[in-house]
Order: sequence, then structure tokens, then C-alpha cells
Amino acid sequence: QEFAKQIGIEIFEEYMVTSENVLLGRIEENSDPTHPSFIPKMEGFFRFIVDKLPVEKFNILAGKLSQVVKKKIEEDGKKCKAAHKKYFCFERNLFKTRLQQDQESSSQEEF
Repeated sequence: QEFAKQIGIEIFEEYMVTSENVLLGRIEENSDPTHPSFIPKMEGFFRFIVDKLPVEKFNILAGKLSQVVKKKIEEDGKKCKAAHKKYFCFERNLFKTRLQQDQESSSQEEF
């Protein structure tokens, strides 16, 4: 639904606001993306009013979807790297404390 809202906002800004055939009242009526009927109205506008071939419309939506997916993958990769780094630091500190404990216990055994 987040993707649909984002695409609806982009359709509104790119096609509805710039179109000369859309009445100003319609633009004001459809300018609120939080309204429950915003996404269906933008879908209907894009499907029936925007003057492009169906293949062009599909390519527009597919391109936008691929951008969103690529961005999501990059964000998840950053999160994964950060978590891996945090885990590595934790393991290193754990190893250091274990090594210190072993050295202390071995020095106590010698005495």
C-alpha cells in the first residue's frame, strides 16, 4: 500500500496537475494522499485518462517498482552490514575477555 500511495502521488504530480483537461476542482479534490479513495482515483485516472499506450503505462509502473525494490535492497544491505559489524565487534570483545580470563587463571595456577 505504501508503494501504491507513492505511485499515486507521482501520477498526481506528473499527469493530473500538468494536464490541461483536468478541472481545478478535481485537482483539489484528489490532492490528499491520505484520503481512502486517493489510490483508486489515481489508478482510474492513470488507466483511463492518461494518453499513453498500455505498454508505456506498464513500463512506467515497472520502472518505478524496480527503483523502489532497488532502494529497499540497498537499505537492507546497509542494515545487514551494520548488524554484521556489530556482531563481529561483540565476538572480538568476547574473545578478548576470554583470553584475559585465561591468562589470569593461568598466572594464578603458576603461583
